[in-house]
Amino acid sequence: MRKILPISLICLTLFLAGVQVIFGATKPSGLNLPDITIQQLLTNIFNLVAKIVASIAALAIVIGGVMWMTAGGNAETETKARQTIIAAVIGLIIVGAAVGIVNFVLRIF
Repeated sequence: MRKILPISLICLTLFLAGVQVIFGATKPSGLNLPDITIQQLLTNIFNLVAKIVASIAALAIVIGGVMWMTAGGNAETETKARQTIIAAVIGLIIVGAAVGIVNFVLRIF
């Protein structure tokens, strides 16, 4: 179950990105699609993925907090909850840094 959710999210993201590329390239009649450059498309895809990952990390923080509150003095559960929260915070920091670096690089070019 733990492997199915991330793989499903990645597949969904790639599918939606592919749909945007296809419709953006062919410009079917009847649809008022905006003109978008490859740079804008990649930025939009990256921002979407970053938002999804940040949402998952925030959810992991909440889950870790609930685990910690309901541990009932069990040291093993408290340790697992603490590790979950730390991993989620590190993930948020990495996502934030990645967004900052990508935006900085795109402003230069």
